[in-house]
Amino acid sequence: MTSSPGEFDHRLTRVENDVTALYDMIGDVQTVQGRHSTEFARLRTKLLEHDARFDRMDARFDAVNTRLDGMDGRLDGMDGRLDGMDARFDAMDGRFDAMDGRFDAMDGRFDGMDGSLDAMDGSLDAMGAQFEAMGKAVTELLRRVPDAS
Repeated sequence: MTSSPGEFDHRLTRVENDVTALYDMIGDVQTVQGRHSTEFARLRTKLLEHDARFDRMDARFDAVNTRLDGMDGRLDGMDGRLDGMDARFDAMDGRFDAMDGRFDAMDGRFDGMDGSLDAMDGSLDAMGAQFEAMGKAVTELLRRVPDAS
């Protein structure tokens, strides 16, 4: 395959144009890579800033968590004490129920006594009326008896 010098020059020019186009494309790729590198550096800086901020937030959350753990412990202690008080109140409730029953029985006896005392009061009122009538009768008798003087 022999080619003429004109055809060879033409092919050489095409190869040179292709090489130039490739170099232009490589230059464009390098420019884009440079912009990407700059953007990646900016994103890395931003990411490191966020990472540092998250570390500070983690430290604050750890402090809050520690405080909450302390509060939880104190509340568990209070819960235990309240359970103890509840048990004591339950025991007292049983004793108060027993006392209430005794008071109810006493109330019934007092009601019976009150009825008896009301009956006695009626009897004493009747006796008082009789004594008053007898006193009037004695006074009348004494008034009718002549004076021994």
